[in-house]
Amino acid sequence: MDSVAQLESGWHDSALESIINIVRAPDGDFESIGNLANTVADLHSLQKINAAWMQI
Repeated sequence: MDSVAQLESGWHDSALESIINIVRAPDGDFESIGNLANTVADLHSLQKINAAWMQI
């Protein structure tokens, strides 16, 4: 697997793990929200999220 594909896979894993942690977290656990924000806050990530929403 080339490095770009590995990064892509790692990004998906991190984003999914962050979402799962939010679902499992008790109310008021802002650390989980911060982790998700840190995972998806860069421009490349936001463009990928936008592209996925446009396909729905």
